[in-house]
Amino acid sequence: MKKNFLITDDTLAAKVDSLMEIAETVKAKLSKMENKKNSPNNKYLTRQETADYLRCSLSSLHRMVNNGTLPCRKVGRKSLFLLSDVENIILTLNV
Repeated sequence: MKKNFLITDDTLAAKVDSLMEIAETVKAKLSKMENKKNSPNNKYLTRQETADYLRCSLSSLHRMVNNGTLPCRKVGRKSLFLLSDVENIILTLNV
């Protein structure tokens, strides 16, 4: 059974407007993601750089990672720390 749909100019215009809004929303989200990706806070620090930044020893840094205070990302044998995470630790620990 085949159904015929009647599309008026108003319906078509409303659908086009809706699609344009969706396209603008997608563009805005993509732009936001691109800005976040290019943000300087997406920089990774090594163990030594992080310890120097926090002005603590490597053993203290290791303790923070083990306690779950500071998130660490492993890439192969390297431990990397996101700069924004390190900055958040400074704010939370009131250092």
